[in-house]
Amino acid sequence: MFFVQEITPWYTKELSEMAIKYIIKILLKPKFIFWQILGLLLQITATGISVATPLLASIALDRYFSQGHLGNDEFIIAFALLFSTLIIPPISSWLNVFLGENISRELKENLMNKTLNFSSGKIIKENPAKLYTLITNDVGVVKDMLIQTVPTVVMSIILLAGSVFFMYQINSRLSIIIVIVVPIIASFVVIIFRTLTKYFKKGQEIKDSTNKIIDENIKASMLIRVFASEKREMFKFDVVNTKQYKNSLEIVKRISIAFPLLNITMYVGQLLVLLVGGIESMNGRLSVGGISAFNNYVIMFTTPFLLLSFTSTLIGQSIASINRIGLVLGEKDKVSGASKLVDKFQNIKLNFFNLLINSKEILHSINFELNKGEKVGIIGLTGAGKSVFIDALMNFFDEHTGKYLINGDEIETVNFSKFRTQVGYVPQKNFILSGSLYNNIDFYRNIPRDEIVKASKVAMIKEFSDKYQDDLGHRIDEHGGNLSGGQKQRITIARALAGDPQILILDDSTSNLDMETESQLMNNIKVGYPDLTMLIVAQKIASIKDCDRIYVMENGSFEAVGTHKELMDRSLLYREIDLAQSNYDRP
Repeated sequence: MFFVQEITPWYTKELSEMAIKYIIKILLKPKFIFWQILGLLLQITATGISVATPLLASIALDRYFSQGHLGNDEFIIAFALLFSTLIIPPISSWLNVFLGENISRELKENLMNKTLNFSSGKIIKENPAKLYTLITNDVGVVKDMLIQTVPTVVMSIILLAGSVFFMYQINSRLSIIIVIVVPIIASFVVIIFRTLTKYFKKGQEIKDSTNKIIDENIKASMLIRVFASEKREMFKFDVVNTKQYKNSLEIVKRISIAFPLLNITMYVGQLLVLLVGGIESMNGRLSVGGISAFNNYVIMFTTPFLLLSFTSTLIGQSIASINRIGLVLGEKDKVSGASKLVDKFQNIKLNFFNLLINSKEILHSINFELNKGEKVGIIGLTGAGKSVFIDALMNFFDEHTGKYLINGDEIETVNFSKFRTQVGYVPQKNFILSGSLYNNIDFYRNIPRDEIVKASKVAMIKEFSDKYQDDLGHRIDEHGGNLSGGQKQRITIARALAGDPQILILDDSTSNLDMETESQLMNNIKVGYPDLTMLIVAQKIASIKDCDRIYVMENGSFEAVGTHKELMDRSLLYREIDLAQSNYDRP
């Protein structure tokens, strides 16, 4: 069960470095290198033209004042500069966006692939809402940082170096004053922007909690109304929403202080140019064109402080995102690293197996065996650990001790991703896609149609799909809103059978079926898939009565094992379950 987590710091140096190395690895792919170099060259060219323009304009202005007209060379240069300004920046911007979107796509694909291979324990620990925010929001933050940081830094370096150089060439005395005074004021702006980092990090963490509450409330909207819990849920939402509101105000407050300071910086620079430049002009050391050019270079000198302030804010905002991305990318996939393939299933054995979730022991001292062709049952009271055991058997959790053998091989050496393709698994909770009946059975595995039809007949879906005009093409609402509980269970059973598995695991998958329908379905499976190995978790003894072996689970361990007759003789818990399900009273 998931819960609203407290806001906690995410940043760790190791995770950020891991994510940065991964992003750099994407950037260094051959298909991206050419476009990065081209974009960088265009950026340098465009910025270089911007730096040279004030000086060329001042030369033209001085010539006009001295000669009364401009020559053909000035017109040609002006036209070339105008053409370059109109063409180069849009192409450079498009390249940046093109690279950013491609990198974002690859990063999302890698994150989604990693997330799909997370263990159940890892998903519980990290919270699905947080993972959703990571893939949708955090990748976008990192993408914006990537497409803006490098061009901004390159532009800022060229603007700073170029403006200082040309200011010194125009008037060294005035340039020294500007270079000393302006950075002192601009440094306050940089300090203000740097304080925004913690607020951006906090904002992302609050967004995780907000998304989780919204997701839960939408999914449970009917239950909330049934139990009249609207006020309580709105209170929970209001708490995180208020935190987001206050955090956003703090960000706006600091930005609203920074912008006036930036304007003051520019005004001080221009005022100094007018005052000192006017004196220099009267003394014949600075021309009219020189004053104009110098004033433009002061603005150009101030601009990088603004650009770098925004960039530092963006970098600060992306630190939390980079760290969270590193959290996912740094997760080791124990399954894919294993090399042994299980072509033909023979048996599964667990010897003194213990399962831990977040270092807490959930299953203990499990001894279990499932052999090819067997039909094995598991029963126990609610909360005994039956579904957790099935999850452990499917290797959805990482932490365990003891032996887990498949065909005699340690589970760590078996490629479990490949092995799962031989298992038809029907979880306790039905998952129905919005789409057709056919797509729900196929589950986008491109299974041959004849296998889909066979599975639908065995699972008795054809009994109700034949009533529809479009048969298996009938449209299913989101989460199976237009289906009954029994219909949903039959669809998920057909989905498991359609892949022609060697093992079928049913985790309380017939609870919504009446006894007659369940009996008919089980008989259909026996006839349609005679060589199938079956593991059935059930609440009803009648569902597993004819199993070759039945395991009775209590408090995370198997209390007894045997056939129905053997358990009736020697298991008190089994007899109590049988008695509770019978029609006569307890003696």
